[in-house]
Amino acid sequence: VDLCAELPCARGEAAYAALPALALVTMTAAQLKVAAPTIDDALSRGPVLVCCALGYSRSAAAAAAWQIISGNAATARDAIAQVETARPQVVLSEAQRLALDELAATYAHVNR
Repeated sequence: VDLCAELPCARGEAAYAALPALALVTMTAAQLKVAAPTIDDALSRGPVLVCCALGYSRSAAAAAAWQIISGNAATARDAIAQVETARPQVVLSEAQRLALDELAATYAHVNR
Protein backbone atom coordinates (compact mmCIF):
# COMPACT_ATOMS: atom_id res chain seq x y z
CA VAL A 1 0.00 0.00 0.00
CA ASP A 2 1.85 3.02 -1.34
CA LEU A 3 1.05 6.43 0.18
CA CYS A 4 3.79 8.33 -1.64
CA ALA A 5 2.61 10.87 -4.20
CA GLU A 6 6.00 12.28 -5.13
CA LEU A 7 8.05 9.19 -6.02
CA PRO A 8 7.15 6.53 -8.58
CA CYS A 9 7.16 2.95 -7.40
CA ALA A 10 8.05 -0.05 -9.53
CA ARG A 11 5.11 -2.38 -9.12
CA GLY A 12 6.76 -5.66 -10.03
CA GLU A 13 4.57 -8.71 -9.59
CA ALA A 14 3.24 -7.93 -6.13
CA ALA A 15 -0.29 -6.67 -5.56
CA TYR A 16 -0.20 -2.89 -5.43
CA ALA A 17 -2.54 -0.18 -4.16
CA ALA A 18 -1.74 3.52 -4.45
CA LEU A 19 -3.22 6.13 -2.11
CA PRO A 20 -1.10 9.16 -2.99
CA ALA A 21 -0.62 11.70 -0.22
CA LEU A 22 1.91 14.51 -0.16
CA ALA A 23 4.80 14.58 2.30
CA LEU A 24 4.47 17.12 5.11
CA VAL A 25 0.72 17.47 4.48
CA THR A 26 -1.38 16.02 7.27
CA MET A 27 -3.59 13.17 6.16
CA THR A 28 -7.17 13.87 7.19
CA ALA A 29 -9.37 11.48 9.11
CA ALA A 30 -11.26 10.94 5.84
CA GLN A 31 -8.05 9.93 4.02
CA LEU A 32 -7.07 7.64 6.88
CA LYS A 33 -10.55 6.10 6.78
CA VAL A 34 -9.85 5.10 3.14
CA ALA A 35 -6.34 3.82 3.87
CA ALA A 36 -7.40 1.39 6.58
CA PRO A 37 -9.71 -0.82 4.46
CA THR A 38 -7.13 -0.74 1.66
CA ILE A 39 -4.61 -2.21 4.11
CA ASP A 40 -7.20 -4.71 5.36
CA ASP A 41 -7.95 -5.81 1.80
CA ALA A 42 -4.26 -6.29 1.08
CA LEU A 43 -3.83 -8.31 4.29
CA SER A 44 -6.46 -10.75 3.08
CA ARG A 45 -3.98 -11.76 0.36
CA GLY A 46 -0.86 -12.05 2.54
CA PRO A 47 1.86 -9.92 4.13
CA VAL A 48 1.61 -6.19 3.48
CA LEU A 49 4.09 -3.36 3.16
CA VAL A 50 2.62 0.06 3.92
CA CYS A 51 5.07 2.62 2.61
CA CYS A 52 5.74 6.26 1.84
CA ALA A 53 8.97 8.07 0.94
CA LEU A 54 10.66 7.77 4.35
CA GLY A 55 8.28 5.56 6.33
CA TYR A 56 7.95 7.99 9.22
CA SER A 57 4.59 9.71 8.93
CA ARG A 58 2.07 8.92 6.19
CA SER A 59 2.57 5.17 6.31
CA ALA A 60 2.67 5.21 10.11
CA ALA A 61 -0.58 7.19 10.28
CA ALA A 62 -2.24 4.78 7.84
CA ALA A 63 -1.06 1.79 9.87
CA ALA A 64 -2.37 3.41 13.07
CA ALA A 65 -5.69 4.09 11.34
CA TRP A 66 -5.88 0.41 10.40
CA GLN A 67 -5.25 -0.52 14.04
CA ILE A 68 -8.21 1.65 15.06
CA ILE A 69 -10.66 0.64 12.35
CA SER A 70 -9.83 -3.07 12.62
CA GLY A 71 -10.53 -2.94 16.35
CA ASN A 72 -6.94 -3.69 17.39
CA ALA A 73 -6.70 -0.31 19.17
CA ALA A 74 -9.45 1.58 20.99
CA THR A 75 -7.67 4.93 20.97
CA ALA A 76 -5.29 6.84 18.75
CA ARG A 77 -2.70 6.69 21.54
CA ASP A 78 -2.94 2.87 21.63
CA ALA A 79 -2.71 2.64 17.84
CA ILE A 80 0.31 4.92 17.68
CA ALA A 81 2.03 2.94 20.46
CA GLN A 82 1.53 -0.27 18.48
CA VAL A 83 3.01 1.29 15.35
CA GLU A 84 5.92 2.76 17.35
CA THR A 85 6.66 -0.70 18.76
CA ALA A 86 7.21 -1.94 15.21
CA ARG A 87 8.84 1.28 13.95
CA PRO A 88 10.30 3.45 16.74
CA GLN A 89 11.37 6.16 14.24
CA VAL A 90 7.75 7.21 13.63
CA VAL A 91 7.21 10.97 13.53
CA LEU A 92 3.58 12.06 13.76
CA SER A 93 2.73 15.73 14.04
CA GLU A 94 0.16 17.03 16.48
CA ALA A 95 -2.20 17.57 13.54
CA GLN A 96 -1.74 13.93 12.47
CA ARG A 97 -2.42 12.74 16.03
CA LEU A 98 -5.59 14.86 16.09
CA ALA A 99 -6.74 13.28 12.82
CA LEU A 100 -6.20 9.85 14.39
CA ASP A 101 -8.09 11.00 17.51
CA GLU A 102 -10.97 12.07 15.28
CA LEU A 103 -10.95 8.70 13.54
CA ALA A 104 -10.85 6.86 16.88
CA ALA A 105 -13.82 8.88 18.14
CA THR A 106 -15.76 7.85 15.04
CA TYR A 107 -15.07 4.17 15.76
CA ALA A 108 -15.35 4.32 19.56
CA HIS A 109 -18.69 2.53 19.58
CA VAL A 110 -17.21 -0.32 17.52
CA ASN A 111 -14.01 -0.74 19.57
CA ARG A 112 -15.53 -1.17 23.02
